[in-house]
Amino acid sequence: MQQIGVDYDETWAGVTRLESVRMTAAIAAKFDLTLWRIDFVGAYLNSLTKEDIYMKQLEGFVKPDFEDYLCKLIHTIYRTMQGAHDWYETLAITYEKLGYTTSQADPCVRYKCEGKDYMIADTYTDDVFGASTTDKEIVKRNEEMGKEWEIKDVGENDYFLGMQVQQDLVARTIKLTQRPYWEHIVHCFDLTHIHLWNVPLPVGIVLDNDMSPRTDSEKEQMVNI
Repeated sequence: MQQIGVDYDETWAGVTRLESVRMTAAIAAKFDLTLWRIDFVGAYLNSLTKEDIYMKQLEGFVKPDFEDYLCKLIHTIYRTMQGAHDWYETLAITYEKLGYTTSQADPCVRYKCEGKDYMIADTYTDDVFGASTTDKEIVKRNEEMGKEWEIKDVGENDYFLGMQVQQDLVARTIKLTQRPYWEHIVHCFDLTHIHLWNVPLPVGIVLDNDMSPRTDSEKEQMVNI
């Protein structure tokens, strides 16, 4: 029921591109960086609203003798039109305050250097895909951010945005796969009985316009030509 220009203005919110995540993983593999991940707890609740927004009291939390009253939002919450935008701006200010440099290619990729140690952080709303030179650097940066906002230190980055992350520091390899996601889909829709196929088309096939299906009118035009 929010109205643009009254209850909200901007609604866009940047998230890191998957290309950036893959690039960070490649850099980590090349330079022996350790991957890690953190979550921001109640991310949207960290932002203050700029407009006057009211909502009904939540079922089960109605204050006795004030049943006809409304609640005025102080912080943005999930499902408000500007919630993601306000959190994005709030977090951007925090990164700037802590001395991070923002990538010109992706505004949700930031890095920080201190001496020989450095770290890269790709932020997707409330999830951070990070890579650091040392374990000490990871602890230092997480404690630094933890003083600003409540975070959940997930530790080693095993899972991010539906992708399984497998890092082998000895072999200097990082593997990103969506296998856990499609396995979940297969079991969720009871598709375990279906036959498996490697690819829908033969390996090495080269497609061109002549293979495209054509209507009768298109075929006539080709003949006339």
